Amino acid sequence: MEFFRKGLEDSITLPPHPSNEDEIQEVRNAVTNRTAKDVESIKNHDRVPFYAIQKYCEDNGLIFHEGEFKDLIYSANPIIGHFKKQFKRKRPTEIDPKLNTLPSQTNKTASYPSGHAAQSRLVARYVEEKFPEHGEGILKAGNECGWGRVQAGFHYPSDYHIGNLLGEKMFIFMNREDYGS
Repeated sequence: MEFFRKGLEDSITLPPHPSNEDEIQEVRNAVTNRTAKDVESIKNHDRVPFYAIQKYCEDNGLIFHEGEFKDLIYSANPIIGHFKKQFKRKRPTEIDPKLNTLPSQTNKTASYPSGHAAQSRLVARYVEEKFPEHGEGILKAGNECGWGRVQAGFHYPSDYHIGNLLGEKMFIFMNREDYGS
């Protein structure tokens, strides 16, 4: 299924990021204050940006097709990649090499916007539309992934916020046909 039309990125605008120096202390604080529970969540979300959303769905009996969330985020990746290439923001560790980051297999691209935040927000809104009575819990689960990337030292707070904004904008333009039909 095609979730997004070709060239959608040309219809979306994002604001420029603040200076890295303006936000690096916030990243240091987030890294310093992360808990063992945060570290576990960050590990779970590294390769699966919708981990907490999927868990929420399983715990609440919300059923989706096998691979549905993966297909959605894979469809979104070229759009997210477009903006990462456009902004080319350095990651926090490039500004502060002493930052106590966690291991990751997925932080190889530019920092702004956060792809994990965009992906998890997009999946959360997708689920919320199908199950609006679960909106609050789903959005909280989606935010867990995105904010965890700041706590891991991979992103600045603005990367997270604009990643969420990008996820919202992609959701607005998303093809809403039933998956798998």
